[in-house]
Amino acid sequence: MNRTCACGASRTLPAGTNVDGIGFNNVAILPPGTRDSVTDAMNRHFTPSPLGNLPCGTCNMSQPFTESIHIEGSPEYLRIKLSIVHQGNKNNNPVVLNEYLDLAQYQAVGGDPPSLKYRLSSVLSHFGRHLDSGHWVASARGLITSSTSMMLRLSSKTHPRG
Repeated sequence: MNRTCACGASRTLPAGTNVDGIGFNNVAILPPGTRDSVTDAMNRHFTPSPLGNLPCGTCNMSQPFTESIHIEGSPEYLRIKLSIVHQGNKNNNPVVLNEYLDLAQYQAVGGDPPSLKYRLSSVLSHFGRHLDSGHWVASARGLITSSTSMMLRLSSKTHPRG
């Protein structure tokens, strides 16, 4: 994660809770009623965020800062957890699951970054109106033969607490 001053000075910060060794946590999806996709959510996730005016140790002035995330290393398998909570309630917004996700442009390397393309292999989905009840379904891509593939689905019901 980088913080950059309007003067051009930049400093690297330790990764926060939204990044770990194998993926990204709580990637925001659009509010209910707005169609979204994993690709669009990741594009927003990597867009620099304004932080307002902060003191800069390089120019010794209070200047506008932005915060941005870049990929330092790429795991063989990537996990992305979409945030399904919006203003304290479950966000039932439909999200398009792209089969391929190319994250090359978000790498910390300069120049022409190497390929960083992932293929969707599994999804864990929640069906239900509320976070504390509903039905969880896991789907995973698996090879049957060299020319066909299948999706395996496992499911589990959750019951309201009480």
